[in-house]
Amino acid sequence: MSPYSTSIPTGSRVVYDADTPAGSVIEALYSLQDAEALFRCRMREILDLGANDLGALQYLARLESAGRSVRPRDISKNLGVTSAATTILLGRLVARGLVTRHADPLDGRGQLLRLTDDAHSRLSGALGESRNGLAGRLAALTPREAKRVVVLLSAVTDSLDRAAPLPV
Repeated sequence: MSPYSTSIPTGSRVVYDADTPAGSVIEALYSLQDAEALFRCRMREILDLGANDLGALQYLARLESAGRSVRPRDISKNLGVTSAATTILLGRLVARGLVTRHADPLDGRGQLLRLTDDAHSRLSGALGESRNGLAGRLAALTPREAKRVVVLLSAVTDSLDRAAPLPV
């Protein structure tokens, strides 16, 4: 077995060696997952939102920052919930003044969703300076480093997309 080997199959379990380069990356990914879970808990507490409400706001903010429009069905797909659940969730967010609905100019029956100024302000306030620190670190990456990170994260994404397939 290579000294760079990261996993050793043992029955149905996979054991990895954290002292290898690949194992240290796996450790970092696990730490990232843990930090994200705790971050979401803190955000839900600060914003007084349920998990799906926060997920919808974060998804809306992410797509808005990329200049993309968001429809209710996009929220349903992203959260993995029914259209009925999305209707209820959006009703709560609209009632709290965090989201607005607008007619879709390309689809007369459709709606486009937008975060309100209050939602942007509350999300920004909850994030504090953490976003600036991350932006600074990312801005310091060389093009080669950025490409390597993107390749790695794309491989992780592909692996997660293939995992836990639903029965047909």
